[in-house]
Amino acid sequence: AGWLIVAFLGWICGHVGQSYLKEHLLASVADRQTGEDRRKKVPVGQRPLGKPDPPLLEKDWEGKHVDVGEGFFTLQNEEKMYWCTFVPKDVKTVERVLLYVHGYTGSTAWVEFNAMATFAKLGNCAVIGVDLPGHGRSDGLHVYIEGWHPMVGCCMQFVEKFCTAKQQ
Repeated sequence: AGWLIVAFLGWICGHVGQSYLKEHLLASVADRQTGEDRRKKVPVGQRPLGKPDPPLLEKDWEGKHVDVGEGFFTLQNEEKMYWCTFVPKDVKTVERVLLYVHGYTGSTAWVEFNAMATFAKLGNCAVIGVDLPGHGRSDGLHVYIEGWHPMVGCCMQFVEKFCTAKQQ
């Protein structure tokens, strides 16, 4: 009976994994969500996915010890990149500025959001998070990357124009 349960769980995981791959990673470009579609699901100002507070911070931490800001940065190609900032209330404690960039298929939601808040509170950091094009609340087709050079170019624009201004 144990092997039957393991086989059933394996089938379920395979089916779910295959569905995810078809829906997100292997979908044709025409089937992918746009940034606007993703922003309708989680509007700016709403915490993504109804996530819990970061485990290393006390309940209702937001606003007590860390100020959270968010908005959009417009790239040269007129696409919008979503950004968020986490700054300790006592800015005199800030020792460094951290730019938090997610990985492929990631965003500033959930795990990253909690990590950035924790760095700001416990690591004496001002943290800037960004959703790369095609990810999270930024413009672009979901997880579609035209090429690495344009992606790096977007990051450079963001760092040169946004991060440098925020640091000062």
